[in-house]
Amino acid sequence: ERIYNHAVYTGTKFLRSAVKKCMSLGRRPDEYKLLLGNGRSVSAKQAMLESIAKHKPDLVVCGSRGMGAMGRAFLGSVSDYLAHNSPS
Repeated sequence: ERIYNHAVYTGTKFLRSAVKKCMSLGRRPDEYKLLLGNGRSVSAKQAMLESIAKHKPDLVVCGSRGMGAMGRAFLGSVSDYLAHNSPS
């Protein structure tokens, strides 16, 4: 539970900073969501894709760890996956 609470705290803090950045660029989000795992054995990529299909957002912000082309080729990239598989 302690790890979960820390993850929620850290994720919420990051999300708020992203919202502030959007607002500084003249974009005010109508709403924003922190996507939390629900214990199902599904990948983060799949969970995000399901959430995108359900909520149909105008914009999805997904970070990158800067693995480079070689790291993405071996490990895959959530942001690349979402960019190529999200419904339009």
